[in-house]
Amino acid sequence: YRRQELYGRPAELARLEGILESTIKQRSVHTAVIHGPSGSGRSHLCHALTRSALEGGSIILLKAQHGPFAGAMDGLRGMLLDLFGCDSLNIEAVEESVSAGLVAWGMSEERFLQPLVLAISSGQFPAPRARYQLLRDFIAALSEIRPVVLWVDDAQWDADTLAFSQFLRQE
Repeated sequence: YRRQELYGRPAELARLEGILESTIKQRSVHTAVIHGPSGSGRSHLCHALTRSALEGGSIILLKAQHGPFAGAMDGLRGMLLDLFGCDSLNIEAVEESVSAGLVAWGMSEERFLQPLVLAISSGQFPAPRARYQLLRDFIAALSEIRPVVLWVDDAQWDADTLAFSQFLRQE
């Protein structure tokens, strides 16, 4: 883990780096909420924090982005598309990408392949709770490999991601 410079926000960055370093060393869950007005540099701050840890292989980054006009790469679905490097919603391509990712991490294809492919290719499970349980279990399995940073950017634009965050807090 190598510190990244961020101009004008050294105190905030140092505090977040402390939380991240604790998470990596203790292998425990920590939550940080960064809030501020639009354009205040929240995303830039998170990017500075995660960049070096990601490049150094210290973390697995799950980033759910949101905007006022939802697209295929937004929300929890977009987070999974990005994680697995999917550049298509074609079910065969998604299955190939997810399978390769699971194998690379040494994770159970039997447990996660089909449910993740369904979540990505269709964008939904019939019941949100089943989708949230899958994502929670998948994140827990990933965290056995390396610490996971779940970066939720501009969640106010997506009720599903807010509900998932609430689900995680209650679990």
